[in-house]
Amino acid sequence: TQANDFSTVIITAGNNVSLNDTNALDIGASTVSGNLTVTANGDITDSGVITVAGAASFTDTASSSGITLDNGDDFSSGSGGGLSVNTAGGDVTITGETGGFTFNTSTVTGALTVTTSGSIGENSGQSVSVTGATSLDVGAGNNISLGSTSNDFGGTVTIVAAQDVTLADATNLTVAALSGERNVTLTSGGTMSVGSISASGLVTLNNTGTLNLGGDVTADGGFKQTGTGGVTFGSNRAIDTSGGNGVISFNGNISASSHD
Repeated sequence: TQANDFSTVIITAGNNVSLNDTNALDIGASTVSGNLTVTANGDITDSGVITVAGAASFTDTASSSGITLDNGDDFSSGSGGGLSVNTAGGDVTITGETGGFTFNTSTVTGALTVTTSGSIGENSGQSVSVTGATSLDVGAGNNISLGSTSNDFGGTVTIVAAQDVTLADATNLTVAALSGERNVTLTSGGTMSVGSISASGLVTLNNTGTLNLGGDVTADGGFKQTGTGGVTFGSNRAIDTSGGNGVISFNGNISASSHD
């Protein structure tokens, strides 16, 4: 129950495990063959590797703390698995995760930072909502597939390293400069703001509101603006697909500003 008050919990072996703590909670090296559900009214941390074969859910109900999972944990992907992280005011940091994972519905009332050595996605019907900035690093050979149109990234999304990137936002989407990716697909239900893009494959931007291109675009596989919103360029901006003779196409009206 919520009246429990642990310091560090180690789960040597367990099938379905549920933990509730009235304060902060640390999880030591643990192996769960089923689902893991953790709720705490304070920081949730790990001091050992957490391995969960089923679905893992972490919820911090306090307004001034967050979730930090940085010990090389291993969460699962696909139906019956996945990871859900939820905060009431704090940040979520997941670093060193091995193998990649899929998100189940998550609400982060702060910033989200993910570093993993595998691809990340989201399970069918699930979505991710982040109030603050989002930073995603899956490594140059892995993919980011967060294409649910129910996602909501309130702050700037930064892709540190990835191969193919799919991002969607129900409202406005702001993405920092992209460099080194292959195929990039961005979708917004509102305005879309993107820095420079350098991709070896196809870049597809599907904007409902205005698309603001803040930098040059290099897309060897082609560039497609498929949304119904208009397109605004900063001054002296270029779209270059000559590296792969890719096509350039626009669906919305185009305008150019006189200065950056």
